[in-house]
Amino acid sequence: MLNLQGDWGARTPAACVRTESGSLLMALGPRGFRPLPDTVPALWVTAPTTGKSLAVGFAINGDFDLDAGRGRLAGNTLNNLERAKRIGHEVGDALGALLERSREHWDSTRCVLGLAADVDALDFWESIWFGLTARCLGPGDSDGADLVRSIIFGALAQLSKRRLAVANGLKEPLRSFADVDAVRYELCQVLLGDGVATRLSAWVRFTNRYSGHICVSKKIGNVLRQADLSHPKSLGLPELVGLLENLRAEPVDAEMLGRLRLLTEDEPDWKSDDLLARLGRVRFLSEANTWVEARDLLALDGPGLDPDERRRHALAPPSCRLHAGYYLKNGQSPAVFFFLVCRQRMEAPAEKLAHWVLDAESVEARTAALEYLADGELADRVGERVRGEGWLSTALYDDTLLRNLTPEQLDKLRRRLLLSIQIEQAVGGMPEGPIVSHVDLPTALERIHEWWTTEGHQQVEEYRSRLYPHALTLMRDPETGRICQSSWFMLLALGSFQGMGRTREEHHCGFIRHCQERGWWHTFTTTDPRREPEKWMNIIEEYAEAQHDDEEWAQWLAQFPKLYRLRAWLEDYVELFLSIDRFEERFALDTTLAPRSDPRFQRGGIDPPPLTRTLRVGSHLVIRELLHHRVLRTPFAIPHAYAPIARVRNFFGALGTTVDTSEQIHQILTDHLGEDEATFSGDYDIPLRIVSVNGPLRDQLLNRRSQ
Repeated sequence: MLNLQGDWGARTPAACVRTESGSLLMALGPRGFRPLPDTVPALWVTAPTTGKSLAVGFAINGDFDLDAGRGRLAGNTLNNLERAKRIGHEVGDALGALLERSREHWDSTRCVLGLAADVDALDFWESIWFGLTARCLGPGDSDGADLVRSIIFGALAQLSKRRLAVANGLKEPLRSFADVDAVRYELCQVLLGDGVATRLSAWVRFTNRYSGHICVSKKIGNVLRQADLSHPKSLGLPELVGLLENLRAEPVDAEMLGRLRLLTEDEPDWKSDDLLARLGRVRFLSEANTWVEARDLLALDGPGLDPDERRRHALAPPSCRLHAGYYLKNGQSPAVFFFLVCRQRMEAPAEKLAHWVLDAESVEARTAALEYLADGELADRVGERVRGEGWLSTALYDDTLLRNLTPEQLDKLRRRLLLSIQIEQAVGGMPEGPIVSHVDLPTALERIHEWWTTEGHQQVEEYRSRLYPHALTLMRDPETGRICQSSWFMLLALGSFQGMGRTREEHHCGFIRHCQERGWWHTFTTTDPRREPEKWMNIIEEYAEAQHDDEEWAQWLAQFPKLYRLRAWLEDYVELFLSIDRFEERFALDTTLAPRSDPRFQRGGIDPPPLTRTLRVGSHLVIRELLHHRVLRTPFAIPHAYAPIARVRNFFGALGTTVDTSEQIHQILTDHLGEDEATFSGDYDIPLRIVSVNGPLRDQLLNRRSQ
């Protein structure tokens, strides 16, 4: 017992480690090591040394050399350092013996040391490791600081030669003794918080890779490093993310990391550039059972989720939805929380949503699309991209899709989906109101065929005069084998213009004439933009400088990227369409227009970018014209010569038939008119285009009375 005033009162238990070379004195409390007051000097030579105060929480007595006044340590420290090393070695041996005794007879050892009943051996030795080094880790400028460090680090080095001598300093259930040679990692501060060890110990990926026998706390790691006993690597959040196999976060992994994130939410480590970069590459399981990066997925529910994300999730395809396995039944979603941490922000812009809307096939998907177009945050911008396209052209007449919508939602849909139709009505592009038929489908088709047989020649001439500024030359020159670049480029450009809303054939023709008059068309057809991009950019500058009050042809100049692509790979695209004549079986046009993914083109030859998005519905116009000019002769191309544009789909819808593709239109015509008559004498969809837009003519053909 020490008669010493401190926080504990006037007396405190103490332990004195006596060796032949010197002694170590440390106070003990109910939990283990107890630091001595700062008034107690650290170094003694029977009596305390004088000089600049050195307080480390314990005291050392040794036969050190003193100066002439026998109050300060001698200036020549070589002998003293040798004595300090010897004391450290012997103290380490004595502590090692105490370690073995505590393992074999802890209860009796605990009683002798006066420790509390709930203190175990690991508690005690952790207090020794922390207590002896707490004030010795940094450089000291007091007399004898180097001697104290030499003694303590020497003692710990000698102690560490014993089996499982290092108290790792971690929290339950990771805390344990470790062999100094086995220590490899030190846990960063973010992993030392309350409850973190419990989470980590329950994560199989962590325990399989990191155990308490190879990991220590940051404080113990610093001790081992300064004592030159071990140099553990830092183990933090990036390393935990690295445990994910191929950066795939299974639901159980995401839940564990999500709970960890919730426990350490305020730690700045989560905002490090290295970690954010890793999190951005983590992949999650989608509803389509594919592994997808978080930025390409949407969640149905989760903490702090944007309300609009639930709407976008409803219309997203399965490959873009987070798998249901990440959601917990009790409403808590730590796995989703981790997913949101990885994703950082929602990336589902209007363009992507528009594709999802147009690709919707089931009633459920289409209903979700309509609900988004009514109430979604980006509904206006999505509506601009999809109005009049695909199944939406008839959606407002489909009771199956509309029956669960409120009157307010219906009003919003009409404003967003009917605007372009109303504008086209004003310029004569669309008929007034919905199409009404008084005859059935077979009768209507027979009347259209009869009308075309008598008047088709004149009608088709007028149609093509509105479509082209001059006749096309699409056949190769028989002498040179070259193509007419102007004709081919014009045909493909007209095809790409078909996706523009609120326009008609004569508008596209007028733009081409304008380009010819300004000399731009010559640049388009004779200059490869990849070799001479400045000539193409000059057109944009010239157009911009010529605009004053309005922007005439702005819609067409906005198609500039499409024109660039068509011209840059014109030769390849021509060969792509010509190759259709060599096909020996039916084919999917969308696949053919993406040659890089079409097996027929993967043995070499052409390799241009896909045309699917560039032409879209205009690809059917190109096929039709190539058949008309007898550039294509294969019957396998015929089913692709009927463009399923909005007004044609509306026409068939009025006759009780839904069509979405060219092949469907061709099949209906073949079923009711026969294979030869289905082509309308080689004019394919032109009669349908004219009838669907010409109100008086359509009313005449769809009247009950025979004509």
